[in-house]
Amino acid sequence: MKKIISGTITGALSIVVLTWTMVVLVWASDAMGRIGHEEADVLDGVAALAASGSSGEFSDILADDIADDDADDVRTRLSRRGMSGLELTDEQEEKIETLRSAYTREMIQLRADSRLARVELRELMDEISPDIDRVKELAAAASAAQGAVFERIALFRAEFKNVLTAEQQENLRESFRDRRDGRRDSGMRWRRDGRESRNRR
Repeated sequence: MKKIISGTITGALSIVVLTWTMVVLVWASDAMGRIGHEEADVLDGVAALAASGSSGEFSDILADDIADDDADDVRTRLSRRGMSGLELTDEQEEKIETLRSAYTREMIQLRADSRLARVELRELMDEISPDIDRVKELAAAASAAQGAVFERIALFRAEFKNVLTAEQQENLRESFRDRRDGRRDSGMRWRRDGRESRNRR
């Protein structure tokens, strides 16, 4: 009887682990697929980390993924957009440049670690009979790697905000809010024009 109960519990745990693993894989696949289509929005999101005012806005930004190849563009995007009009002091500009430089370097490695962990997990799940213990190990590694990415993003946001005054933070928040609303309006016009074009055919 004990063997039957033990076997039942083991089987149930295996199903839970496999289900959770598949959820991780689906999430990873979706995030990777967004990179090509949302590249501009994602890069703007890096700067928006410093401007997000509510936990909800911050959570939305954390949901985005950032391509390793685009890490070098973070400095340029932050400088050209969003940052204009803040009237930064020389000291602030120097501090922000230091933060951005450290962020881009570290994120390249963290993203690489996260993607490698997901690839290894995906390869294991492609096997006919994946080893449960190995699945647990790789799933934990993938989760930890992604957690490290989120932690670094949160740290960047906090450090960046600490450089700015309250007024500068509000100006930056307004800048990104206006640009986000503009992109939303443009998308709605594009979809509406597309429907009208199809209806005229």
